[in-house]
Amino acid sequence: AEAERALRTAKGLQQQAGDKKAQAYALQNTASILAAEDRFEEAVKAAFEALALARGCGDATAEVEMLLLVSQAHLGSMMKRSREHTESNRKIPEQAWRKAESRTLRPAREAAVLARKLGDFYLMAGAMYGIAQAYLFLGAAEAGITAAREAQAKWLSVDNPGGAGHAQLLIAQGRWLLSQVREAEEEANAALQVFRDLGDQHGEERCYEALAHFKEGPPRAGAGGAPQADREAGDRRSDSAAE
Repeated sequence: AEAERALRTAKGLQQQAGDKKAQAYALQNTASILAAEDRFEEAVKAAFEALALARGCGDATAEVEMLLLVSQAHLGSMMKRSREHTESNRKIPEQAWRKAESRTLRPAREAAVLARKLGDFYLMAGAMYGIAQAYLFLGAAEAGITAAREAQAKWLSVDNPGGAGHAQLLIAQGRWLLSQVREAEEEANAALQVFRDLGDQHGEERCYEALAHFKEGPPRAGAGGAPQADREAGDRRSDSAAE
């Protein structure tokens, strides 16, 4: 019901003359609600509509945000599909993984390039965080850690310790994927301290969940979800070069 109300609001704005930027942000809200309701196909559609509007109004900042929205919607869809296949003991074909990887990473990379052109460290941090999330889900641990470290540094440079803490938690996940359990726990505990200092309960909960997961030991082969060929390809890429 909430998604439908948000969609009606977005449609209402679309009927008003002019303000494409407002329309884009209304659709961004719609896409976020749809994703929270596990309706990722609809979220992807709303995200693309928001991106088209952002580009149409010529606002580069809005374009970066909507590119990241598209990436996150595709990532959510990919995660949902992976869960469904795992529950039914089926494997996702390698070609499907490659397509999903491209759909998730391409808009995030475009966002990183545009954010660098704008000189906006906050947006750059968000873009690198999105890239790191995608790589880690795909099992490309080294590439994910590299992107997460850049996100962490950028967020610290704009005095956003919370964002840096979330990036450090991604680094911890990357270490775990590499079977570096002790290092993963160290990174997660450091992130936990950041969230404690900030009074961020949600961040603390995420760290406790990660630490409990790490205590189960190193990951099984293929824990990132993607075929080995994809993981190796991802590890050879460095998104620090997205500049």
